[in-house]
Amino acid sequence: MQLTDWGQELVLSDLPSISTECDCIVCDDDGNESPSPDCFGCWDDKLSYFAENTEELRAISRWWRIDGLPLWNRKVSGTIVVEDVNDLIAGITVNGEWSLRYKVTPTHLWCYLSHHDASGSFTVYPYLRDDADND
Repeated sequence: MQLTDWGQELVLSDLPSISTECDCIVCDDDGNESPSPDCFGCWDDKLSYFAENTEELRAISRWWRIDGLPLWNRKVSGTIVVEDVNDLIAGITVNGEWSLRYKVTPTHLWCYLSHHDASGSFTVYPYLRDDADND
């Protein structure tokens, strides 16, 4: 499958990611790594990294347009209000386990979301509204 963002070919494995899966590891006495049974805060680290990557884009507007979010039975488009990075994550993911690969550009966020019901690419971008509407 070829993935593109406005004509530019994208390689998923080269893109930054964030997921609900815990990435914490532990080492045994020999230095062998294995998944940790406990989380040591990796979600906070992943969210902080995503926040840093999207900071300039999020500063454009609190109004965001989503085009083609993949859900179990269709792709959905609509708008969300983003006050902070948690609002953005909630608006572009699903309840449950998911993984998101993304590319930040000066004008939009290109995403590839995978979850148990579906996977696919979509675009999210901030837009400016009239001052009368931007309360």
